Amino acid sequence: VIASHGDYNGIAFSSGDVTLNALGQTSLKKNCFFGLASDAEIILESCNTGKEKNGIASAIAIQSKRVVWAPKSTISTFYYKFSADTPPIPTFLDHTKFSQLQTLAFVVNKNFTSVASYDITCKFYPDGTSTCNV
Repeated sequence: VIASHGDYNGIAFSSGDVTLNALGQTSLKKNCFFGLASDAEIILESCNTGKEKNGIASAIAIQSKRVVWAPKSTISTFYYKFSADTPPIPTFLDHTKFSQLQTLAFVVNKNFTSVASYDITCKFYPDGTSTCNV
């Protein structure tokens, strides 16, 4: 899980940003993903990193040769589904669009299914394809 500020063009870190160049390639070093399990998945807990089909999330998926999860807009709420058999699966939500009733229901009982229509989660694959839940 990479948690930091971001947008479709890059992720900001205090030690240096990860950005796309004019060719759509990341500024990451080739050995950056060395040591990750071959079935590891990368989660970008960074706003807007999944906004563009050929953005930073896609570039990381292609370069790392791993699945990358990223939100396609601003993250205001998120949660993970955990299983012993698979990597964590994130769901990113933009609660700024919730109605007052949805906000109240969410705050009181964290009912994620009641606000599933605000799911902004995208999944990027090493072959350059992607899917979004919306």
